[in-house]
Amino acid sequence: MLTYRIEDMTCGHCASTIARAVRAADAHARLQVDVREKLIHIQPGDADEEDLVAAISDAGYHPIPVVVAEQDRDPARTTSCCCGSGEQASAAAGIVRPGAQRKTDTCRAVGG
Repeated sequence: MLTYRIEDMTCGHCASTIARAVRAADAHARLQVDVREKLIHIQPGDADEEDLVAAISDAGYHPIPVVVAEQDRDPARTTSCCCGSGEQASAAAGIVRPGAQRKTDTCRAVGG
């Protein structure tokens, strides 16, 4: 999994533009985008890292590589909710925004 901080990603439109650029370079890539933290996690499919970085740069953004601890790379985890339900938000677009989820009964019970 590749992780980049993109300081000039400030909104959902930026995230969509970056996601389209990555998907144009690698149609099989899996993405997780966190606009609030300005992070994008990419699980490459067919393209190499250089091609993905070039695609993001060509879209007008400046990706900075980030080293992430292994437990933080698990796409089923989210910092906003104990159950990981935030990962379903915007799944059709391939963009995940933690905190945009529907809370489950378990979440409500533990105050998540």
